Amino acid sequence: MNEANKNLTKKCQYCQTDIPIKATKCPNCYGKQGNFIQKHPVLFVFLILIGIGMIGGIINSIKKANFQKDYKQLDVVTYEDVKYSITNVEKTEKDTIYSNAPSGYEYVKVTIKIENKSNKKISYNTYNYKMINADGQETSSDVYIGDDSDKQLHSGKLEPDGIVEGYIVWKQKKEDSNLRVRFYDNMFNSEYTFQWTLD
Repeated sequence: MNEANKNLTKKCQYCQTDIPIKATKCPNCYGKQGNFIQKHPVLFVFLILIGIGMIGGIINSIKKANFQKDYKQLDVVTYEDVKYSITNVEKTEKDTIYSNAPSGYEYVKVTIKIENKSNKKISYNTYNYKMINADGQETSSDVYIGDDSDKQLHSGKLEPDGIVEGYIVWKQKKEDSNLRVRFYDNMFNSEYTFQWTLD
């Protein structure tokens, strides 16, 4: 093969036949020419996307692993650019003017403030909060009908820079000194995201 022809041909990756340098398929064995990316561009892009997703998942796992989970009542907790705080805790035996808490129990009203400092709309729900007592019992909120029921925290959406504040009520034994309020970023998770220990 002369030098001029050598610059115009290349060896087939499979059968080693001389083929035109720009050939993408060998005319002899029909083998596809080029590297993995050239041969499988769609698969290559798919693998890149999977890799990016895995890296993102690992970074999120590391962030969650390093996230502090236990706080005092007055601590403001920032989780995923949203601020959560307890602004008031009140204990009362009265539910309404017609009824009281059962003997030996009281209602614990915890006022929670949520400030959305992220750049996306978020959801909030009372079911994301649970209380655990000294006996290790973790419970959802109780039905409470007071004269300030309009100030209860309900469920809804919060725009960026939005703020919502309202109370949640749990029925607990009197003088329980180890009450904690737990927040779950997903109400179906078995592991709490963070918790406050009440004073």
